[in-house]
Amino acid sequence: MDKKIFSLLFSTRLMAVLFLVFAIAMAAGTFIESEYNTDTARIMVYNTWWFETIMVFFVINFLEILKNTNFIKREMVNFSYSFIFYFYYYRSLYY
Repeated sequence: MDKKIFSLLFSTRLMAVLFLVFAIAMAAGTFIESEYNTDTARIMVYNTWWFETIMVFFVINFLEILKNTNFIKREMVNFSYSFIFYFYYYRSLYY
């Protein structure tokens, strides 16, 4: 049972679903921003717990897929850390 859950959580299918949900959320945020203003879009989309949860799942899923496919080599470790720092920096901009 645990193996099924982990294989679902760290799969490329989940990554595809996350990309789709993220794209829909970004589109909704863009439409809200164009209709109202930037602060409204931040409150309704960009600074919500579910939007940040999507980004956290992106990072976790991305790193686990890299590990499972043996894609992490010495050259790629810096890229992976930069990916994590990018999301940390993105979060720190708004708080």
